[in-house]
Amino acid sequence: MKNYSFIKKTGVAFLCQGIGLLYEFFIMILAGRLLGANDYGTVLYAYTILSICMIATKFGFESSIVSLMARNDIVIEKKRWIVVFCLKVSLILSIIMVFALNVFKPALLMLMGSGSGNYNILRQMSPIIILETAGILFSAVLRGRKETFKYYIVYMHMQYGIRLASFATIWYLLNIKTIYALIISYYISCLFMIFMAMFFLNDMHLFKGIKKRESLPFLFSLSVPLMLSGAITVVNSQIDQYMIGYYLNDARLAIYSMALNIGKVSSFALVAINSIFAPLISEYYYSGMMEKIKLLYSRTTKWVTCFNAVVMGVVSICAKDVLFLVGEEYVAGAEVLVIILIGETVNAMVGSVGYLNSMTGKAGYVLIANLIAVVVNVFLNVQMIPTYGIAGAAIASSASMIISNLLLFALMFGHLRIQPYTFSYIGIIIAFVTAFVPTLAVHSIWRQGNVSAIMICGLMFCFIFGIMAYLLVCEKNEKEFVKSYIRGACFEK
Repeated sequence: MKNYSFIKKTGVAFLCQGIGLLYEFFIMILAGRLLGANDYGTVLYAYTILSICMIATKFGFESSIVSLMARNDIVIEKKRWIVVFCLKVSLILSIIMVFALNVFKPALLMLMGSGSGNYNILRQMSPIIILETAGILFSAVLRGRKETFKYYIVYMHMQYGIRLASFATIWYLLNIKTIYALIISYYISCLFMIFMAMFFLNDMHLFKGIKKRESLPFLFSLSVPLMLSGAITVVNSQIDQYMIGYYLNDARLAIYSMALNIGKVSSFALVAINSIFAPLISEYYYSGMMEKIKLLYSRTTKWVTCFNAVVMGVVSICAKDVLFLVGEEYVAGAEVLVIILIGETVNAMVGSVGYLNSMTGKAGYVLIANLIAVVVNVFLNVQMIPTYGIAGAAIASSASMIISNLLLFALMFGHLRIQPYTFSYIGIIIAFVTAFVPTLAVHSIWRQGNVSAIMICGLMFCFIFGIMAYLLVCEKNEKEFVKSYIRGACFEK
């Protein structure tokens, strides 16, 4: 029953994550086409700086809340106090951060480099810090409670779905055809995110009758390492976009960001799995059920790698076609897209190593790995962006991602003594090559348009890879599951 429950929750996570990614993808396409690369890049650069600022305002509380809410050895009153305390501290930090962004203009202009002309946009977007920080913490509570569907409604559907709907409404119906249509949509989506989360968490009575004060060292001993590792993770993920905005211009940033976000679609399966696996790691580890962790890690990593292989194969072959859907000026990011996909492949192949460390009391390992990665990332970005442009930024990002993941895997293996690899991974490689070569050949001679090229190559690659994966990757029980599913789909009324 528990295995069925995990499969069911995984299916829900895949569906919700997939819909959320579609929202995100559509708003990227819509905003990128309507605003153009330059104006779209202006908003992206401002939001990148705000994302870095939110490192301090979240203070690592989002990961702490997930870990603590999932633990059965902590009573509900203590959990309520922790959540409320985290919200209060983050609110104070957010207000301070917004004040600083509006007051210390000379320092910010210096830090923004060639993007300093966007300071007014940054200032107008700064209150988003308060709203988004609160929304993320509320979402973390739902995630820690393992309420997968509700978590995705708040974090994905309210954030990206409402943003897409509000941007389209403001642009087409209200006829506000400027950069502010996108900025306003950010505010609206954050407000919906908070309201929906509070509605779902009404049964916790978060703000009623909490009199008992818990031990602060207990919370901060967990949150501080997570904040530091989370801070480095965010810096590592945002530093490339910040430096492109600093050294180059908004248009190049928009092209890079578009390729980057499309490339990250390949990690969709891993993100979906992590939303369920992270709290289970904490629960199983502190309950002494290591075999369950090992089994789930092995199976999820194998199928996450398969999903990544399919996305990488199709998107790398059709990179220019995919980017042309956004606009002709974005095709310049095709090389970036392929480089990003290489880093994401390694990310998928090692699986949930970050959570396997942080949720088992080794958040310091994540901090060490991410610190090394961010140093490498910053150094390579500084060296390569002035010379190689956005391709240099992509190389730096992928290199740092690979180093971070391999180090996290080594540290995790030393700590837990588990690893997911079997001979089935050789089968994944064979399946990938078998599908990639003929699909690439077909794409090279296809002349019927971008959309049709993506559809034909996608179907061809998926079909060949699926057949080979069934033969070479699936275990006996997995083959039986596939057979029974096909029988049910084909013959049941």
